[in-house]
Amino acid sequence: MEDLMWMSGGIWQQAAAMLAVGLLFGGMTLFSAGFAAILFVSLPVDDARRVIRRAFPPFYVWVVLTSAVAGILLWSIDRFSAWLMLAVAISTIPNRQILMPAINAASDAGDKGGLCQIAWSIRGDYANTYPSKRGGAGPARSPRHLIKKLKP
Repeated sequence: MEDLMWMSGGIWQQAAAMLAVGLLFGGMTLFSAGFAAILFVSLPVDDARRVIRRAFPPFYVWVVLTSAVAGILLWSIDRFSAWLMLAVAISTIPNRQILMPAINAASDAGDKGGLCQIAWSIRGDYANTYPSKRGGAGPARSPRHLIKKLKP
């Protein structure tokens, strides 16, 4: 009887789900901490940027597909984990389609302030909830003052 349980779909489904989650987060870590870092160390900056720009769209597709597969496999095992994986898949789509082109356009224009504005605008409603020095909530300060300090 135990032999039949081992061959049942439940164990294989759990193993496949764990493999999909491991591939997802392992791939994300390798891409961001390994691949991108090595490129910028070993290639001239312009060449590294070109390679990264060509690698990011398939990377986002990888994230969407592996997280969706993990979510589907986890659905009958653990609904909360399945929802988390599906949320990763769904939230990656606007990153690929909207955020990445906006970052590339700001970078091409040499607008470092635009890059910060993109990050700042993503924060949404939270931008107006930082406490002011006078106490209470007040408008958040734009990061442009930090960029001016960074410019030589």
